[in-house]
Amino acid sequence: MPAPAAHLVHFYSTPDRLAASLCSFFAEPLKHGESVIVVMRPEHRVALDAALKAAGVDLAAEVRAGRYQALDVTETLDSILTEDGLSPELFRVGPRALVLEARRRTGAVHVYGEMIGTLVSRGDVVTAFELEALLSEFIREHPFRLFCGYPRDMLEGDLAGVIDGVASVHDAFVAVRGAMVPGLTAAVDLPIGADTAAHARRTVSEVLEAWGIVEGDWLDDAMAVVDELVSAAVLRGAPTIALALAGERDHVVVTVTGSAPTGDEDPWAHAEAHAETGRSFAVLASLAQAWGVERLPDGSRMWARLAR
Repeated sequence: MPAPAAHLVHFYSTPDRLAASLCSFFAEPLKHGESVIVVMRPEHRVALDAALKAAGVDLAAEVRAGRYQALDVTETLDSILTEDGLSPELFRVGPRALVLEARRRTGAVHVYGEMIGTLVSRGDVVTAFELEALLSEFIREHPFRLFCGYPRDMLEGDLAGVIDGVASVHDAFVAVRGAMVPGLTAAVDLPIGADTAAHARRTVSEVLEAWGIVEGDWLDDAMAVVDELVSAAVLRGAPTIALALAGERDHVVVTVTGSAPTGDEDPWAHAEAHAETGRSFAVLASLAQAWGVERLPDGSRMWARLAR
C-alpha cells in the first residue's frame, strides 16, 4: 500500500546520513513502481543515488521511466522567484504541475525538497514561510508525502526559533533513522500529575542501572532527554502516557507515547509555547544520536536514540 500523505520535517547532518535515511523511505516505493521527486543540492543527489543503487534500485531504469526525478534546488528556486518574490503562478505551473503529473502516472508520489531550508539559510524567512504555506495547501488539496529538508545545525543558534515556526506546520519530525531490533526492553505507564517527569526519570534510571548502564555523564544526558520527551507529552494534555526503553550494546532508544486529549482540542496546541523556545530541539539535537516525533490516529509518539 502507498505510504499515507504527510508533511514531514527531515533534519540532516551529512550527505551520507541524509542519503541513508531518505533511501529507507524511497527505495521500496521505487521498486513498487511509485514516483520519487527530489529537489536537493548536487552533493546530496550524488549520495542519494549511490544509496538507492546499493539498495537494489535500478536507478537508470527509474530515470528513463520518469519515476525518479532529481532537480537542483537552486535552479528550482530560481524558476519560481521573481524580482517581487515568490510567484504562486510559477509554482503552480512548475513544481506543482510536476508532482501532479507524477502522481497521475503512478498513483503515488514521494517528494523531498531543500527549498525552504535554502531560503532560511539565505535569511529570506518571509519567502520561506510563503512557500511553506503554498506546499501545505497543495498537500491538503492533493495528498502526497513530502519531506522538507533542513540542515541539522539550523537547530542551534539564532535560527532555532525560525525553524520552530517553519516546522510547526508539519505533521512529524524525522532525524537520522535506521532499523532497530531491540534486545533488552522495558515499558511502563506513567501516572499523570505534577511529578510525571520525575517518575519517568526515576524509572529510566532504575531500568538502566539494572541493565548495567551506569555511566554517570551518559545517564545525565539520558535523564535530560527523558525529561523533554515526557514534558512534551504532558504539555500536549495527554490523558495517558506510556514510556518504553529498548537497549542494545551501543545504544538505547527511549519512546514516549501519549494518547490524544478528549474533546475537540488540538493535542499539539499545548506544546506551542514550549516548542517556540527551541529547547526541545536543542536538547534532542545535541544529546540524541537520532530522534523523531510523529502523530498517531489516537495521539503522538516521540522517540530518541542515545548512543552509549
